[in-house]
Amino acid sequence: MITLKKYRKNFDQKSIDLKLKALSELVGYPLEYIRQSPYNPELLRGNIENPIGFAHIPIGLVGPINVAGEVAIGCFHVPMATTEGALVATYDLGAKLLYSIPIEVSTVKNAVHISPMFLPSNQNNITSFHQFIIDQMDSIKAIAEANSSHTALIGIDQEILGDMILLRFKYDTCDAHGLNMINRATFNACLYIEQQTGVRFHHRSHYSGVKHHSPLNEKIGYGYHVKASVKIPASILRLLHVNAADLYDFFQRCLISAKHAGIHSMNVHAANGLAAIFLACGQDMADISMCHVCRDSCSIDDNGSLHWEIEIPNLLIGTVGGGTRLGSQKECLSIMECYGEGKSQKFAEVIAATILAGEFPTAAAIVNRSYVDAHNKYGRNKHQNRA
Repeated sequence: MITLKKYRKNFDQKSIDLKLKALSELVGYPLEYIRQSPYNPELLRGNIENPIGFAHIPIGLVGPINVAGEVAIGCFHVPMATTEGALVATYDLGAKLLYSIPIEVSTVKNAVHISPMFLPSNQNNITSFHQFIIDQMDSIKAIAEANSSHTALIGIDQEILGDMILLRFKYDTCDAHGLNMINRATFNACLYIEQQTGVRFHHRSHYSGVKHHSPLNEKIGYGYHVKASVKIPASILRLLHVNAADLYDFFQRCLISAKHAGIHSMNVHAANGLAAIFLACGQDMADISMCHVCRDSCSIDDNGSLHWEIEIPNLLIGTVGGGTRLGSQKECLSIMECYGEGKSQKFAEVIAATILAGEFPTAAAIVNRSYVDAHNKYGRNKHQNRA
Protein backbone atom coordinates (compact mmCIF):
# COMPACT_ATOMS: atom_id res chain seq x y z
CA MET A 1 0.00 0.00 0.00
CA ILE A 2 1.09 3.57 -0.69
CA THR A 3 1.19 5.33 2.68
CA LEU A 4 2.30 8.80 1.55
CA LYS A 5 -1.09 10.39 2.33
CA LYS A 6 0.44 13.70 3.33
CA TYR A 7 1.73 14.15 -0.23
CA ARG A 8 -1.60 13.62 -1.99
CA LYS A 9 -2.41 17.33 -2.15
CA ASN A 10 1.11 18.41 -3.06
CA PHE A 11 2.12 19.51 -6.57
CA ASP A 12 5.89 19.91 -6.12
CA GLN A 13 8.21 17.58 -8.02
CA LYS A 14 9.69 16.07 -4.85
CA SER A 15 6.25 14.92 -3.66
CA ILE A 16 5.45 13.50 -7.08
CA ASP A 17 8.76 11.63 -7.16
CA LEU A 18 8.06 10.11 -3.74
CA LYS A 19 4.60 8.94 -4.83
CA LEU A 20 5.97 7.47 -8.05
CA LYS A 21 8.75 5.68 -6.19
CA ALA A 22 6.23 4.09 -3.83
CA LEU A 23 3.88 3.22 -6.68
CA SER A 24 6.72 1.71 -8.74
CA GLU A 25 7.72 -0.50 -5.84
CA LEU A 26 4.10 -1.55 -5.34
CA VAL A 27 3.47 -2.58 -8.95
CA GLY A 28 7.00 -3.75 -9.71
CA TYR A 29 7.34 -1.55 -12.77
CA PRO A 30 9.60 1.52 -13.17
CA LEU A 31 6.95 3.98 -14.58
CA GLU A 32 9.65 5.86 -16.50
CA TYR A 33 7.36 7.57 -18.99
CA ILE A 34 4.72 8.81 -16.55
CA ARG A 35 7.38 10.62 -14.52
CA GLN A 36 8.63 12.63 -17.51
CA SER A 37 7.32 16.17 -16.95
CA PRO A 38 7.24 18.82 -19.71
CA TYR A 39 6.86 21.68 -17.23
CA ASN A 40 6.46 22.67 -13.59
CA PRO A 41 3.74 20.45 -12.07
CA GLU A 42 2.69 23.34 -9.81
CA LEU A 43 0.88 24.68 -12.89
CA LEU A 44 -1.51 21.72 -12.73
CA ARG A 45 -3.48 23.09 -9.76
CA GLY A 46 -7.12 23.28 -10.76
CA ASN A 47 -6.69 20.66 -13.50
CA ILE A 48 -5.85 17.48 -11.56
CA GLU A 49 -5.68 16.11 -8.01
CA ASN A 50 -3.05 13.83 -6.46
CA PRO A 51 -0.78 14.19 -9.55
CA ILE A 52 1.80 11.55 -10.42
CA GLY A 53 2.86 12.59 -13.93
CA PHE A 54 1.74 12.98 -17.51
CA ALA A 55 0.11 10.93 -20.25
CA HIS A 56 2.15 11.50 -23.39
CA ILE A 57 -0.08 11.31 -26.46
CA PRO A 58 1.27 11.93 -29.98
CA ILE A 59 0.05 15.03 -31.80
CA GLY A 60 -0.30 15.02 -35.58
CA LEU A 61 -0.98 17.95 -37.87
CA VAL A 62 -3.79 18.18 -40.41
CA GLY A 63 -4.02 20.75 -43.15
CA PRO A 64 -3.98 23.39 -44.20
CA ILE A 65 -7.78 23.31 -44.28
CA ASN A 66 -9.42 26.04 -46.35
CA VAL A 67 -12.28 27.48 -44.27
CA ALA A 68 -14.89 30.03 -45.30
CA GLY A 69 -16.75 30.61 -42.05
CA GLU A 70 -18.36 33.59 -40.43
CA VAL A 71 -15.25 34.35 -38.35
CA ALA A 72 -12.87 31.51 -39.31
CA ILE A 73 -11.66 32.60 -42.75
CA GLY A 74 -8.54 31.29 -44.46
CA CYS A 75 -6.28 28.26 -44.17
CA PHE A 76 -5.73 26.54 -40.84
CA HIS A 77 -3.42 23.82 -39.60
CA VAL A 78 -5.26 21.63 -37.10
CA PRO A 79 -3.48 19.59 -34.39
CA MET A 80 -4.93 16.21 -33.43
CA ALA A 81 -3.81 14.07 -30.50
CA THR A 82 -4.37 10.36 -30.93
CA THR A 83 -2.82 6.91 -30.71
CA GLU A 84 -5.04 5.63 -33.53
CA GLY A 85 -3.09 5.05 -36.73
CA ALA A 86 -4.61 6.30 -40.02
CA LEU A 87 -6.79 8.91 -38.28
CA VAL A 88 -4.62 11.95 -38.99
CA ALA A 89 -3.86 10.70 -42.50
CA THR A 90 -7.58 10.51 -43.28
CA TYR A 91 -8.35 14.08 -42.22
CA ASP A 92 -5.18 15.35 -43.88
CA LEU A 93 -6.17 13.68 -47.15
CA GLY A 94 -9.53 15.42 -47.10
CA ALA A 95 -7.89 18.76 -46.35
CA LYS A 96 -5.43 18.37 -49.24
CA LEU A 97 -8.10 17.33 -51.71
CA LEU A 98 -10.22 20.36 -50.79
CA TYR A 99 -7.35 22.84 -50.50
CA SER A 100 -8.55 24.90 -53.48
CA ILE A 101 -12.21 24.68 -52.43
CA PRO A 102 -13.18 26.57 -49.26
CA ILE A 103 -15.37 24.63 -46.86
CA GLU A 104 -18.31 26.89 -46.03
CA VAL A 105 -19.18 27.02 -42.32
CA SER A 106 -21.97 28.81 -40.48
CA THR A 107 -22.81 29.15 -36.80
CA VAL A 108 -26.50 28.67 -36.08
CA LYS A 109 -26.41 29.53 -32.36
CA ASN A 110 -24.48 29.10 -29.13
CA ALA A 111 -26.06 28.42 -25.73
CA VAL A 112 -25.49 26.04 -22.83
CA HIS A 113 -28.04 25.12 -20.23
CA ILE A 114 -28.52 23.40 -16.91
CA SER A 115 -31.86 22.26 -15.49
CA PRO A 116 -32.49 22.09 -11.74
CA MET A 117 -35.71 20.54 -10.44
CA PHE A 118 -38.09 22.24 -8.03
CA LEU A 119 -40.63 20.30 -5.95
CA PRO A 120 -43.83 22.30 -5.26
CA SER A 121 -46.17 20.78 -2.69
CA ASN A 122 -49.45 21.24 -4.62
CA GLN A 123 -51.05 22.53 -7.82
CA ASN A 124 -51.58 26.04 -6.45
CA ASN A 125 -47.93 26.15 -5.52
CA ILE A 126 -47.00 25.13 -9.07
CA THR A 127 -49.07 27.97 -10.55
CA SER A 128 -47.65 30.63 -8.23
CA PHE A 129 -44.11 29.30 -8.67
CA HIS A 130 -44.44 29.47 -12.46
CA GLN A 131 -45.53 33.11 -12.25
CA PHE A 132 -42.78 33.97 -9.77
CA ILE A 133 -40.09 32.88 -12.25
CA ILE A 134 -41.61 35.13 -14.92
CA ASP A 135 -42.07 38.14 -12.62
CA GLN A 136 -38.66 37.90 -10.96
CA MET A 137 -36.58 37.15 -14.04
CA ASP A 138 -34.51 40.33 -13.67
CA SER A 139 -33.61 39.52 -10.06
CA ILE A 140 -32.79 35.89 -10.90
CA LYS A 141 -30.64 37.02 -13.80
CA ALA A 142 -28.71 39.50 -11.63
CA ILE A 143 -27.93 36.82 -9.03
CA ALA A 144 -26.89 34.25 -11.64
CA GLU A 145 -24.52 36.68 -13.35
CA ALA A 146 -23.06 38.21 -10.19
CA ASN A 147 -19.85 36.19 -9.89
CA SER A 148 -18.61 35.88 -13.47
CA SER A 149 -17.97 38.22 -16.38
CA HIS A 150 -18.29 35.22 -18.76
CA THR A 151 -21.80 34.21 -17.69
CA ALA A 152 -24.91 35.76 -19.25
CA LEU A 153 -28.31 34.26 -18.46
CA ILE A 154 -30.29 34.28 -21.72
CA GLY A 155 -33.55 32.92 -20.35
CA ILE A 156 -35.31 30.23 -18.32
CA ASP A 157 -37.64 27.62 -19.83
CA GLN A 158 -40.15 25.91 -17.55
CA GLU A 159 -41.34 22.33 -17.90
CA ILE A 160 -43.89 20.70 -15.59
CA LEU A 161 -43.18 17.00 -15.22
CA GLY A 162 -45.44 15.19 -12.75
CA ASP A 163 -44.99 16.91 -9.40
CA MET A 164 -41.78 18.62 -10.51
CA ILE A 165 -41.02 21.87 -12.28
CA LEU A 166 -37.85 21.70 -14.35
CA LEU A 167 -36.17 25.04 -15.03
CA ARG A 168 -33.82 25.12 -18.00
CA PHE A 169 -31.37 27.96 -17.30
CA LYS A 170 -29.88 28.99 -20.67
CA TYR A 171 -26.55 30.81 -20.78
CA ASP A 172 -24.06 32.44 -23.08
CA THR A 173 -20.66 31.63 -21.55
CA CYS A 174 -18.64 33.70 -24.04
CA ASP A 175 -15.38 31.87 -24.79
CA ALA A 176 -15.35 29.61 -21.73
CA HIS A 177 -16.46 26.00 -21.64
CA GLY A 178 -18.65 27.25 -18.85
CA LEU A 179 -20.15 24.26 -17.02
CA ASN A 180 -18.47 25.05 -13.70
CA MET A 181 -19.53 28.68 -14.01
CA ILE A 182 -23.17 27.93 -14.80
CA ASN A 183 -23.28 25.32 -12.04
CA ARG A 184 -22.39 27.96 -9.48
CA ALA A 185 -24.54 30.64 -11.11
CA THR A 186 -27.59 28.39 -11.22
CA PHE A 187 -27.11 27.12 -7.68
CA ASN A 188 -27.01 30.69 -6.34
CA ALA A 189 -30.13 31.57 -8.33
CA CYS A 190 -31.93 28.47 -7.04
CA LEU A 191 -31.11 29.39 -3.45
CA TYR A 192 -32.76 32.76 -4.03
CA ILE A 193 -35.83 31.14 -5.63
CA GLU A 194 -36.13 28.68 -2.74
CA GLN A 195 -35.84 31.46 -0.14
CA GLN A 196 -38.52 33.52 -1.86
CA THR A 197 -41.00 30.75 -2.69
CA GLY A 198 -40.38 28.10 -0.04
CA VAL A 199 -40.13 25.47 -2.81
CA ARG A 200 -37.16 23.16 -2.33
CA PHE A 201 -34.90 22.13 -5.20
CA HIS A 202 -32.25 19.73 -6.41
CA HIS A 203 -29.50 21.42 -8.35
CA ARG A 204 -29.44 18.91 -11.22
CA SER A 205 -32.13 16.83 -12.91
CA HIS A 206 -30.49 15.22 -15.98
CA TYR A 207 -32.96 17.15 -18.16
CA SER A 208 -30.14 19.10 -19.81
CA GLY A 209 -28.30 15.89 -20.65
CA VAL A 210 -24.91 17.17 -19.47
CA LYS A 211 -22.27 14.57 -20.45
CA HIS A 212 -24.98 12.26 -21.78
CA HIS A 213 -26.34 11.63 -25.23
CA SER A 214 -29.68 13.45 -25.35
CA PRO A 215 -32.08 13.22 -28.31
CA LEU A 216 -33.69 16.42 -27.01
CA ASN A 217 -30.39 18.27 -27.27
CA GLU A 218 -30.04 17.03 -30.83
CA LYS A 219 -33.16 19.12 -31.53
CA ILE A 220 -32.69 22.20 -29.34
CA GLY A 221 -28.88 22.37 -29.29
CA TYR A 222 -26.25 22.50 -26.56
CA GLY A 223 -23.14 24.64 -26.98
CA TYR A 224 -22.31 25.70 -30.52
CA HIS A 225 -24.59 24.58 -33.34
CA VAL A 226 -22.48 24.65 -36.51
CA LYS A 227 -22.89 23.56 -40.13
CA ALA A 228 -20.25 22.93 -42.79
CA SER A 229 -20.68 22.14 -46.48
CA VAL A 230 -18.65 21.75 -49.64
CA LYS A 231 -19.21 20.81 -53.27
CA ILE A 232 -16.76 18.08 -54.25
CA PRO A 233 -16.17 18.05 -58.02
CA ALA A 234 -16.01 14.86 -60.04
CA SER A 235 -12.27 15.43 -60.64
CA ILE A 236 -11.54 15.10 -56.92
CA LEU A 237 -13.81 12.10 -56.55
CA ARG A 238 -11.86 10.38 -59.35
CA LEU A 239 -8.69 10.79 -57.28
CA LEU A 240 -10.45 8.69 -54.65
CA HIS A 241 -11.47 6.14 -57.31
CA VAL A 242 -15.19 6.78 -56.81
CA ASN A 243 -17.91 8.78 -58.48
CA ALA A 244 -20.76 10.82 -57.04
CA ALA A 245 -23.45 8.28 -57.92
CA ASP A 246 -21.74 5.37 -56.17
CA LEU A 247 -20.86 7.42 -53.10
CA TYR A 248 -24.39 8.83 -52.89
CA ASP A 249 -25.92 5.35 -53.23
CA PHE A 250 -23.67 4.03 -50.45
CA PHE A 251 -24.59 6.97 -48.22
CA GLN A 252 -28.34 6.48 -48.69
CA ARG A 253 -28.07 2.77 -47.89
CA CYS A 254 -26.14 3.65 -44.72
CA LEU A 255 -28.96 6.02 -43.73
CA ILE A 256 -31.47 3.17 -44.02
CA SER A 257 -29.25 0.84 -42.01
CA ALA A 258 -28.58 3.46 -39.34
CA LYS A 259 -32.27 4.24 -38.96
CA HIS A 260 -32.99 0.54 -38.51
CA ALA A 261 -30.40 0.49 -35.71
CA GLY A 262 -32.00 3.50 -34.00
CA ILE A 263 -29.25 5.95 -34.97
CA HIS A 264 -30.84 9.37 -35.44
CA SER A 265 -27.77 11.37 -36.48
CA MET A 266 -25.75 9.38 -39.00
CA ASN A 267 -22.17 10.32 -39.85
CA VAL A 268 -19.05 8.51 -41.00
CA HIS A 269 -16.71 8.88 -37.99
CA ALA A 270 -17.08 12.40 -36.57
CA ALA A 271 -16.26 11.27 -33.02
CA ASN A 272 -12.76 10.33 -34.18
CA GLY A 273 -11.87 13.85 -35.25
CA LEU A 274 -13.67 15.55 -32.38
CA ALA A 275 -11.92 13.42 -29.75
CA ALA A 276 -8.50 14.02 -31.31
CA ILE A 277 -8.98 17.80 -31.47
CA PHE A 278 -10.45 17.91 -27.96
CA LEU A 279 -7.52 15.97 -26.57
CA ALA A 280 -4.94 18.19 -28.26
CA CYS A 281 -6.65 21.44 -27.29
CA GLY A 282 -7.53 20.91 -23.62
CA GLN A 283 -11.28 20.34 -23.97
CA ASP A 284 -13.39 18.22 -21.61
CA MET A 285 -13.19 14.71 -23.07
CA ALA A 286 -16.39 13.57 -21.32
CA ASP A 287 -18.31 16.06 -23.46
CA ILE A 288 -17.72 13.81 -26.46
CA SER A 289 -20.72 11.89 -25.09
CA MET A 290 -22.93 14.68 -26.48
CA CYS A 291 -20.62 16.53 -28.89
CA HIS A 292 -20.26 13.45 -31.10
CA VAL A 293 -23.76 14.01 -32.54
CA CYS A 294 -23.26 14.87 -36.20
CA ARG A 295 -25.77 14.72 -39.06
CA ASP A 296 -24.36 14.16 -42.55
CA SER A 297 -26.25 14.66 -45.80
CA CYS A 298 -25.28 14.61 -49.46
CA SER A 299 -26.72 15.24 -52.92
CA ILE A 300 -25.57 15.11 -56.56
CA ASP A 301 -25.68 17.91 -59.11
CA ASP A 302 -25.87 17.65 -62.92
CA ASN A 303 -22.10 18.03 -63.30
CA GLY A 304 -21.32 14.90 -61.31
CA SER A 305 -20.28 16.86 -58.22
CA LEU A 306 -21.23 15.72 -54.75
CA HIS A 307 -22.50 18.25 -52.22
CA TRP A 308 -21.59 17.10 -48.71
CA GLU A 309 -22.91 18.78 -45.56
CA ILE A 310 -22.49 18.13 -41.86
CA GLU A 311 -24.35 19.59 -38.90
CA ILE A 312 -23.05 19.46 -35.31
CA PRO A 313 -25.71 20.75 -32.90
CA ASN A 314 -24.00 20.04 -29.55
CA LEU A 315 -20.44 21.35 -29.76
CA LEU A 316 -19.35 22.40 -26.27
CA ILE A 317 -15.89 23.99 -26.32
CA GLY A 318 -13.77 26.69 -24.68
CA THR A 319 -10.76 28.79 -25.61
CA VAL A 320 -10.13 30.22 -22.13
CA GLY A 321 -9.81 28.55 -18.75
CA GLY A 322 -9.84 24.88 -17.86
CA GLY A 323 -7.42 22.66 -19.73
CA THR A 324 -6.72 25.33 -22.36
CA ARG A 325 -4.27 27.03 -19.98
CA LEU A 326 -1.80 24.12 -19.95
CA GLY A 327 1.32 24.31 -22.09
CA SER A 328 0.78 21.99 -25.05
CA GLN A 329 -2.96 22.57 -25.10
CA LYS A 330 -2.48 26.33 -25.28
CA GLU A 331 0.07 25.87 -28.06
CA CYS A 332 -2.30 23.67 -30.08
CA LEU A 333 -5.05 26.28 -29.87
CA SER A 334 -2.51 28.95 -30.79
CA ILE A 335 -1.52 27.05 -33.94
CA MET A 336 -5.07 27.73 -35.16
CA GLU A 337 -5.10 31.26 -33.69
CA CYS A 338 -7.94 30.05 -31.47
CA TYR A 339 -6.57 30.65 -27.98
CA GLY A 340 -8.06 33.29 -25.69
CA GLU A 341 -10.92 35.75 -25.58
CA GLY A 342 -13.11 36.13 -28.64
CA LYS A 343 -11.90 32.91 -30.28
CA SER A 344 -14.45 30.21 -29.42
CA GLN A 345 -16.69 30.70 -32.48
CA LYS A 346 -13.62 30.60 -34.70
CA PHE A 347 -12.55 27.37 -33.03
CA ALA A 348 -16.02 25.87 -33.49
CA GLU A 349 -16.00 26.70 -37.20
CA VAL A 350 -12.51 25.25 -37.72
CA ILE A 351 -13.63 22.06 -35.97
CA ALA A 352 -16.69 21.76 -38.22
CA ALA A 353 -14.61 22.17 -41.39
CA THR A 354 -12.10 19.60 -40.16
CA ILE A 355 -14.77 17.03 -39.36
CA LEU A 356 -16.23 17.41 -42.85
CA ALA A 357 -12.78 16.94 -44.39
CA GLY A 358 -12.53 13.51 -42.78
CA GLU A 359 -15.99 12.26 -43.70
CA PHE A 360 -16.04 11.81 -47.47
CA PRO A 361 -12.55 10.22 -47.85
CA THR A 362 -13.50 7.54 -45.32
CA ALA A 363 -16.79 6.84 -47.07
CA ALA A 364 -14.92 6.68 -50.37
CA ALA A 365 -12.44 4.17 -48.90
CA ILE A 366 -15.35 1.84 -48.11
CA VAL A 367 -16.78 2.18 -51.60
CA ASN A 368 -13.44 1.67 -53.39
CA ARG A 369 -12.44 -1.10 -50.93
CA SER A 370 -9.20 0.53 -49.81
CA TYR A 371 -10.31 0.99 -46.19
CA VAL A 372 -8.68 -2.15 -44.81
CA ASP A 373 -5.46 -1.65 -46.77
CA ALA A 374 -5.17 1.94 -45.53
CA HIS A 375 -5.50 0.85 -41.93
CA ASN A 376 -3.01 -1.94 -42.48
CA LYS A 377 -0.58 0.60 -43.93
CA TYR A 378 -0.95 3.37 -41.37
CA GLY A 379 -2.54 1.64 -38.40
CA ARG A 380 -1.38 -0.64 -35.65
CA ASN A 381 -1.57 -3.96 -37.47
CA LYS A 382 2.01 -3.85 -38.83
CA HIS A 383 3.67 -2.08 -35.92
CA GLN A 384 4.87 -3.55 -32.66
CA ASN A 385 5.29 -1.72 -29.37
CA ARG A 386 8.84 -0.31 -29.34
CA ALA A 387 8.71 1.18 -25.87
